[in-house]
Parts: sequence; structure tokens; C-alpha cells
Amino acid sequence: MKRLISNGILASLLLADVCAEANAHEEKAASPPTPVAETSSHLAEVDPSNGIDSNEAVVIADAYFEQEYGNCGGLSGVKREGRTWVFGLDFGITGERIKGTIKVDAKTGGVWSTEGPRYRNFESFLRLTVAAAARPNRHWEDAIRPRQ
Repeated sequence: MKRLISNGILASLLLADVCAEANAHEEKAASPPTPVAETSSHLAEVDPSNGIDSNEAVVIADAYFEQEYGNCGGLSGVKREGRTWVFGLDFGITGERIKGTIKVDAKTGGVWSTEGPRYRNFESFLRLTVAAAARPNRHWEDAIRPRQ
């Protein structure tokens, strides 16, 4: 039993290392457009004036996932609960389901997650992505946190 647990922990660490290496490799690649700029262009297609449909919610939630969780994983399913689109989350190469969710307000386009920041409306979230896109080859966290 201990050996199984040890092997499971080792496998998890190796997968985490693979994701970290993939992100580091992606960071060094300098081929336009950057993932942030590409995401920003997708967000430009969202029109919150008539509410947020499921396709627009996917674009917003996907950008939020990239911002908060990186490129190792993605969205897993969507359901509508009242005026909120709710997305499950998969993490890592194996797509391990994690406990948190990302939620998008179907009226305002506001986005938030269980663990991350909350943006009251689509415009406030879009401002972050535009700021990040203006700095090629920089990650989301660089756009929102000052350099030390």
C-alpha cells in the first residue's frame, strides 16, 4: 500500500514537472501572436450588451482559466444555474478534475472562481487582458502584479 501511495505521489510530481517545463518552454518561445494577445482578440468578439451566451461564456472562462491556472488544463463542461454559467475545471496533462469552478454572469459577463479574483463585469476583465496583450511574451500575473 505504501508503495502504491509513493508511486502515486511520484507520478503526480512528474506530471507537475512536465506542466512546468511546458509552461517554461512556451514562455521562451517568441512567435507572434502571444497566447495572451490571441486570447485578447477572442475576447474582443464578446458583446456583453445583449447578455452572455454559452459561446461567449466559454471564451471568457477560458481566458480566466489561462490567467489564473496557466496552460496546464482547461474547462470541463458547462451548465447554466440561474443567470450564471458554471464551468468545471480539469488540471494537468491527465485532465484531473479539481474541486473549484469558474463562473460567468450571463448578464454582465463578470467572471470569478472559487479561489481567484472576481471581476464584476466583462469590461473590468477585458481591461486586464488588453494590458497583458500590450506586453508581449509576458504572463498574466506580470500584468497584474508590479515587478519587484
